[in-house]
Amino acid sequence: MASIDWRPISETSGFAEAGGMARSSGRRLRQRVAHVVATCAMGAWVLLAVVPVVVVIMAIG
Repeated sequence: MASIDWRPISETSGFAEAGGMARSSGRRLRQRVAHVVATCAMGAWVLLAVVPVVVVIMAIG
């Protein structure tokens, strides 16, 4: 589980420290992976909601 970074944006820019580009790209990659995982999780909930409806419609028909 990710922790919340409460530092001001000026301190977390990634360019203020040495190696800022590597740190920034790593953060961007983690955000991208988190976004993909969240999208898959939302899709799983939609699928979980749709399957019973489809089963009932097929059982009636």
